[in-house]
Amino acid sequence: MKPILTIAIPTLNNMQQLDWCIRSLFMYTEFPYRVVLVNNHPPASAQLDGYVSGSSVGELLTVRHMERNVGWIGGINAALEECDTELFCMLNDDVMFLPGHNTFWRLLWEGLEDPAVGAVGPCSNFVAGCQSLMNLTVPGVVNVRLLIGFCLMTRTAVLKDLGGLDGHLPGGDDLDLSIRLVKAGYQLLLRRDCYLHHFGQQTGKRLFGEQWDSQDQQEATNNALIRKHGVDAWYRVIDPVWSYTQGTVKNHDTENEGAWMSGQLSKLSGSGFNLGCGSTKYDSPGLRLVGVDKSAKGERGTGGTKFDAAAPDVVGDAAELGFVANGSQDVLVAQHLLEHLVDPIAALDRWYAVLRPGGTLLLTVPDQERMNTILLDCTHVHAYTANSLPRLISRCGFRVMECRTIGWGSTVCRAVKEAGDEED
Repeated sequence: MKPILTIAIPTLNNMQQLDWCIRSLFMYTEFPYRVVLVNNHPPASAQLDGYVSGSSVGELLTVRHMERNVGWIGGINAALEECDTELFCMLNDDVMFLPGHNTFWRLLWEGLEDPAVGAVGPCSNFVAGCQSLMNLTVPGVVNVRLLIGFCLMTRTAVLKDLGGLDGHLPGGDDLDLSIRLVKAGYQLLLRRDCYLHHFGQQTGKRLFGEQWDSQDQQEATNNALIRKHGVDAWYRVIDPVWSYTQGTVKNHDTENEGAWMSGQLSKLSGSGFNLGCGSTKYDSPGLRLVGVDKSAKGERGTGGTKFDAAAPDVVGDAAELGFVANGSQDVLVAQHLLEHLVDPIAALDRWYAVLRPGGTLLLTVPDQERMNTILLDCTHVHAYTANSLPRLISRCGFRVMECRTIGWGSTVCRAVKEAGDEED
């Protein structure tokens, strides 16, 4: 599957933290991306080539060697020049991604689905203004005046149209870019539901010591930005309160899919199956769910559980359930399974057959209206919305009781087999 995001990481002899960054990126996040390392330290070329060739991700990780240290701005612009993906992200090499945050890039991408948004960024422990994790007064998803460049995603065409980063500035390239994006009519979006751990100032302090981010450097940066954009534009982005406009808060449903599923199961009793269970187990009083999965080894390379070993009670085909008698089950759970099945109608027909009259089917799938779900995972072969899924399930005989989208983009559905429906 062709990547749609290029992640550009300039690096200068910072191998330990770069390794943490790359390993955590590929281990803990999911998206059709590729990573371009921009090597600003020619003596390290052989070491970086060996690191890339020894990785297990193949062509998803490449390195571009510069003839000299062209700095952060030069490195980003070099990667941008060759970028042919829809999306582009500039990323520091002194960051680490967290376990369990596989939706990181999807959430940032969701923000860019609005053509009015020019760039989007996460929150962090080491960052200024509204993006600071400690700034607890800022809403979860909000338009801001400034996005810091330690992790900034934009559409490639937008950044190329602006001419990339301005290499003539003594610093503050992210302030300059924020001003230029706003001048071009774009909004800047902060996703505080995305967190990225940032060590901060690692290369700058190593190269320039206390001069890095000193009062003198800040003064030179501010003067350069004022000369370029004027006092008003500079002050709006550097305003000490780093405020946001209350009216620009995006609506974002933060209801949790797991909580929804647990709440539904707490109302049910009897026996049933957790289909395509992976490593998920549900413990609900009065209800016994047997986990079924094709493999006890779990997935690797796709899906949100690629590093979690599956823990099924029964190894078998969750779509066929050849070992289950018709009309014998009270509950079936299929969480993020239907989008992986080539023949979903056959699976739904079979699940309908094994349920007792009055039995419940609980389904979750990604919502195509929130994002292009086929691109999220190369094993997705079908896409659904909160409108299309009920029609499909109804055609297979179920009565749909609830179907809606929650969280970052999951469609949840509760359907029942009518009490009067008997199997032949």
